[in-house]
Amino acid sequence: MTPARILLEEALALLRLTEDAPLSERIDAGGMAAAAQHRASIRLGADGGLLDWPELRADLDRLLGVPSSSAPDFASWLSAFHARLRPSHPQAFAIALLRLNGLDDAAIAARLGLGARLVRRIRQDVPC
Repeated sequence: MTPARILLEEALALLRLTEDAPLSERIDAGGMAAAAQHRASIRLGADGGLLDWPELRADLDRLLGVPSSSAPDFASWLSAFHARLRPSHPQAFAIALLRLNGLDDAAIAARLGLGARLVRRIRQDVPC
């Protein structure tokens, strides 16, 4: 697993806690980014370390299949990612996280109690 993938998994897990409120209204984006980076560093181990931001940003954008962003730091990138996911569906974060973990649409639908067509529609709006 790449550092970008691990960081994204941790960020998605933490973002699920914010419900559907804008990140800036519920918690500090910098604090969320720092917590995700800390959790990812633990998973990577002492010698794993995270990449520098420009390289990590490029890996995250590639992983999600989105155009290259110009976010100056992870907190800014995370706020923009949150804003993109939030309006699509209340389960968008869960769908993105399950998809990132390799589940297909049918398995995601079964796990979340949603229809497969709904999951496919949400995934069209959700990166991953």
